[in-house]
Amino acid sequence: MTHASCRNQPSTAHFSWQDLNHLPNLQELMQHVGFDTPCLKDWSAHDQYDAYWEHIDQDRMHAHIRVPGLHAGGWFDHLTRGQFNAYRNIRDQGGTEAARSGQRLLIGPWGHKTVSKPGPDHQQYGDWHFGPEANLSVMAHEFQCLDFYLKDIDNGYAQQAPVKVFLMGDNRWVDLDDWPPQVDMQSWCLDSDGSANMWSGNGALKREAPDRSMEDVFTYDPTNPVPTLGGAIYWGLDQWGPVDQRPILDRPDVLYYRSDPLPNPISIIGDINLDLTIASDSVDTDFVAKLCVEEVSGAVTCLTVGSLRCRYRQSWSQPQPLTPGESSPLTLRL
Repeated sequence: MTHASCRNQPSTAHFSWQDLNHLPNLQELMQHVGFDTPCLKDWSAHDQYDAYWEHIDQDRMHAHIRVPGLHAGGWFDHLTRGQFNAYRNIRDQGGTEAARSGQRLLIGPWGHKTVSKPGPDHQQYGDWHFGPEANLSVMAHEFQCLDFYLKDIDNGYAQQAPVKVFLMGDNRWVDLDDWPPQVDMQSWCLDSDGSANMWSGNGALKREAPDRSMEDVFTYDPTNPVPTLGGAIYWGLDQWGPVDQRPILDRPDVLYYRSDPLPNPISIIGDINLDLTIASDSVDTDFVAKLCVEEVSGAVTCLTVGSLRCRYRQSWSQPQPLTPGESSPLTLRL
């Protein structure tokens, strides 16, 4: 929207990404951008799922797809969830057998801007170096797909696994029969004595449910929000991808839950949800959750992030405000 070349964007347009983090309303945002941005007006006028979004909702189009597809993305691409949805939905609902049986998924340790760039950018993202195995050419896979379907070249594409994903940490590729894969689901529980605030708090992450019911409380100040640090973001911030979270962990508005050291390595693959019961003295607020790994170096590296504005906790089309002081369940997808 603001980084790519747009027909109504003057070539001299320039603005500060950092300033965008503090603009309180849409009018100030548009003035700061410095050129006409009709999409911002449209989106702000449709802040819930309605006919405007329904008309362009790709999930509603999957049943009409009649051709095979290759969905390529990265673990730190902000659009990867849409690729997962497209793969699954067309596989199940596609308009032809060729479409349903011809979906392929390729996910590497990349962000949105590095998916198609073999070389150093393919091997390191954020603070992590993934080694030469990560230097896979997405374009080569795309040409192989096109050669097979459009030129009838028998190049082995049909014999490849439907899903190929990069297992970070082990730094190797894994071939899977489907997505999400058949894995052992695990439940982990949050626990504390009411003092999970900051890295030095006593928040715990445990396999067994706690035998007590405690509340962790923090104050959210919209004028001093927790800075975004790493994760699946597109552009404009200083750091993205798997980066060390320690610079923000000493804030009292950050709750931190730590597991005991794992006795054996564990591979995390598939969908991750966080179920919370929350209460607020406001009618609406946001929650952000991160799954991190504590490394031997001391770094606390972000693996994946999820966020939710509470009014949408039950429905995108029928927002419901919170009742101040009343508990409410919500689920964040990480």
